[in-house]
Amino acid sequence: MRAFVEESIDAEAVATLRAIAQSAVAAFERENFAPAMTVTTHVLCESTAPIPPSLDMLTPLYTSTAAEWTTDRGWSCLRMQLDTPQRFQYEVRLSPGATAFDAIARRVAGADIVEMSIHGERTSGDQLRAGGLQTRRIPHR
Repeated sequence: MRAFVEESIDAEAVATLRAIAQSAVAAFERENFAPAMTVTTHVLCESTAPIPPSLDMLTPLYTSTAAEWTTDRGWSCLRMQLDTPQRFQYEVRLSPGATAFDAIARRVAGADIVEMSIHGERTSGDQLRAGGLQTRRIPHR
């Protein structure tokens, strides 16, 4: 029974991480106009601030505000916004050189932190590919 409950909780993160990865690919392919009216494409969105800012804020659930998603340049570029209570902290980290990203979800589970992530990487053909889901447990306290 415990495994079923954990899987149902983790389903939120799986769905959200997939949506973030899809948003990253869409943003990468989107045509953006720079101030000089030149078209730029194939640019990864900036790293984001974690929402919520602290894992302690997830107890029992965290309801983010629209401002948290729209005022952050990374989340705004991804056009992501959650309007339902969340059990996970979400964050996107851009690699040095802006060639890859990691979409990350974290939650506290007893004495551990459960961290789930999807890695996306720019290919030689100027495409962005997102990989599979990775999960790990990190001792917390």
